[in-house]
Amino acid sequence: MKGTKSELKKNYACWKKNAFKSFDFAFFRTLLNILLVLPAGRKRTCFLPFSAWALRLSLSLFLSSACQHSGDVRQQLSAELSPYHKNFFASCSPADGALNIRWYQKDRLLFRAYAEWLSEHKNSWQFQLTDPLGRSLLDLGWNGRSLESATAVPGQLPDLELSESGFLVVNGFVSGLRADELGCLLRGVFPLTWLGQPLHQENSGGKMRYVIPGEERRLVFFGEDPGTEGSETSGFCVSIVRESFWGLFSHQITWCIAAGKDSGSLIAPGHNKIIWKHTDA
Repeated sequence: MKGTKSELKKNYACWKKNAFKSFDFAFFRTLLNILLVLPAGRKRTCFLPFSAWALRLSLSLFLSSACQHSGDVRQQLSAELSPYHKNFFASCSPADGALNIRWYQKDRLLFRAYAEWLSEHKNSWQFQLTDPLGRSLLDLGWNGRSLESATAVPGQLPDLELSESGFLVVNGFVSGLRADELGCLLRGVFPLTWLGQPLHQENSGGKMRYVIPGEERRLVFFGEDPGTEGSETSGFCVSIVRESFWGLFSHQITWCIAAGKDSGSLIAPGHNKIIWKHTDA
């Protein structure tokens, strides 16, 4: 038992330094579910010694695996995007434009709209949404400190606000997208500031993905150069992943930009998909 405790302490020290950066929690989450749904009565009482032992063993394996995995990641921090992919990054402002927008939920078209936006500098932007007849649906603005919105159709559009850390919150869901990055989404580019952050590679299903780790979110880029053998798309996408409960649960949005940067899409939880195309104002 002393050896087991010693190993657990050793693994915990390693976990505390590297935990939850890029670990698959499927096994650990499944085990927790088994232990939490135990038979009632005497069977539960008899099973408790075994469950405690199993939990300790799984925790030790979990911490050890997390350390091993994080070590593998550290060996890949020298990755760099190709020149083709770097062209998808630019400053979010100053810029302006107009968009045709379609919003789908479970492949059902919710509405079509037209939008105009303006971002004069990095700490502010304005956004106006109108229906096909030109009637105002939403006026949205950010001044670097707070988000202000006004709608002519209350209850029909999502509730928008900002979290304390500056993330856009949609109907209570923290999107992982910061308010100062929304200008880039509207412009059809990824924030240039992302290029200055550490980057590593991960192989997922035979496809190489580029990852920018972080405490509040993880950015996972995917998409291949047009000339790459077997490439399926010439655009570029990023999944913005936020984790909760120490990484046991995660949610994400996926933001894609077409090769010509003239259109894009955003896939969010709840089977929501927003597609837009740039147009002349």
